[in-house]
Amino acid sequence: MYHSLGPSLSCAVLCIVVSWCSPAVSLNNGLGRTPPMGFNTWNYFACNINETVIRVAADRLVTLGLADAGYTYLNLDDCWATRARDATGQLQPDPAKFPSGMQALALSIQQKGLQFGIYADAGLFTCAGFPGSRYHEADDAALFASWGVDYLKYDNCFSAALDVQQRYTAMHDALNSTGRPIYFSMCEWGVAGPWHWAESVGNSWRTDADIGPSWDSVLRCLDNGAAGLAKFAGPGGWNDPDMLEVGVPGLTPAQQRSHFALWALVKAPLLIGADLASISA
Repeated sequence: MYHSLGPSLSCAVLCIVVSWCSPAVSLNNGLGRTPPMGFNTWNYFACNINETVIRVAADRLVTLGLADAGYTYLNLDDCWATRARDATGQLQPDPAKFPSGMQALALSIQQKGLQFGIYADAGLFTCAGFPGSRYHEADDAALFASWGVDYLKYDNCFSAALDVQQRYTAMHDALNSTGRPIYFSMCEWGVAGPWHWAESVGNSWRTDADIGPSWDSVLRCLDNGAAGLAKFAGPGGWNDPDMLEVGVPGLTPAQQRSHFALWALVKAPLLIGADLASISA
């Protein structure tokens, strides 16, 4: 295993172990007392999402026993919205993709004992070019709360690098003002060193650029986004080296097992990125 996975892996593990210390004091909104576990659409489906994909994923989380094991978040990523806000300035789900609407979809997911997550962006547009939430934080947070959202992944495309903390704090404040507990996943890719300041803003913070289905990418996310940062994580706030590529074509079985074990070792969120319809128990 050592020779097949390479020396950089052993260096990363050594850095992780050496840096381990008492947990940091993190955001206390009652959420994220342990790292979140569940499913996200992006790694396998990217923009090819619709209501059927989500309902099948919800069923599979339950029937595969994953929900009973703690994988309860079912999170939509980018591309769920229409290309423009409506006449009142509100985000709107694409009616062709989500004909039942988000509130009904969220309720159906929650009735299975799962939690519903959605995606937005701290810039003017999402990474795929859909409307962003910059200057619409209060309206969008209130809309998400009205839909019954339990988790928000908040990306960082089409935005200025100098005001990262301001933009993420604005959405934090907006979410809190709704009165609904919503897990706040900050996806600013570690550009502003969020581990130094995000413990009072979000429940988790990305620590590096996006992961991909290759071993080099897994090691990059581990080396850049986990080693040396354990001291900043604890109940309520977690380092996030990105979602799991386990089950997505590109990694060998040994690499997938190592990827999963390492993410668990660094107390990372465990969000499945594979097509749940194609995996077995």
